[in-house]
Amino acid sequence: MPSNFAQRPSFLFASLFSILIVGFLGYCNSLEVPFLFDDMNNIVSEQNIQTLDLKKIWDGNTLRSVTVFTFALNYRWGRLSPFGFHLFNLLIHLGCAIMVFLLVRLLLTAPFSSPRSSPEKSDVSTFIPLFAALLFVSHPIQTQAVTYVVQRAASLATFFYVSALYFYLAGRLSWNKDKRKSGACFFFVSVCTLFAFFTKEISATLPFALFAVEFFFLGWPDRKNVLRLAMAFFFPLFALLSALWLFKRPIFMAIFQRVFEGIPQIRTSHYLLTQCNVIGTYLRMLLVPIGQNLDYDYPIAQTLWEMPTLLSFSFLVALWVWGGWLWRKNRLASFAIFFFFLALSEIGRAHV
Repeated sequence: MPSNFAQRPSFLFASLFSILIVGFLGYCNSLEVPFLFDDMNNIVSEQNIQTLDLKKIWDGNTLRSVTVFTFALNYRWGRLSPFGFHLFNLLIHLGCAIMVFLLVRLLLTAPFSSPRSSPEKSDVSTFIPLFAALLFVSHPIQTQAVTYVVQRAASLATFFYVSALYFYLAGRLSWNKDKRKSGACFFFVSVCTLFAFFTKEISATLPFALFAVEFFFLGWPDRKNVLRLAMAFFFPLFALLSALWLFKRPIFMAIFQRVFEGIPQIRTSHYLLTQCNVIGTYLRMLLVPIGQNLDYDYPIAQTLWEMPTLLSFSFLVALWVWGGWLWRKNRLASFAIFFFFLALSEIGRAHV
């Protein structure tokens, strides 16, 4: 197989076409699913989506105003027909899968990506981006994010999140070759980051993910790269905090209150211990997706010394240590492990 096989337009087209077909076939039977649970409050009974009044949308739910705006677009095009809402969700999911393909494809070209020491490894690595995207688009664990309309917030935030990572890496890799292309990429990093921040709160970890891309695949930034790193890491975060302070001070304060208050109904220590079990279940479902449920009634862990909690905690610590061990041997695998934990984290609470 030629070394430039993955760069051929025919291979790229076939890969993207495969991703779209697999994703569409997997979810085309969900386009007529009725609204459920939180859909009723956030869509059916939500008056702010019945007009494209940006001020009402912003005032009604600032931290998810981009998501609400897409609901308003759906309402404008098809009223409360579930078909349009589900089709929009599916298109977002397909877009996420394509961005996963492009990001992994670009990561393999980064300076500190895993070395390709043999032709066999090079041939296999050619298909890694396609495999990752196909797994992402077809895995049953994505069902809720695609078919449960209100969960569009998670899918859309993921799209902006992954897009920001892609543009950041593309900008860094092209800096010494094409300054205009690099500048355009950094501009899109900021745009995608700000859109992600106002789509769902899970995007608060994005600046740290950008730093992780720099650290894992580009090495420690030297003096010449400090400004570029600061542009991607600090500017979006500063812009977000400034916007919230100027336009929505109560929400600005609420973000920090959530850090210290946690969940009122559950003690913070019990919640964190329970999350160890939840993440363990999540990992198990990634490998063996059996027993999925739309609304889990998960038991609250009381102490670390309960056997399920202790086993889950020990496994997660071992996984973290393994990620550190892989850092010198396989940067992509190491990054995947740490990114998994980062993607599950959120200010004040984590949702799985």
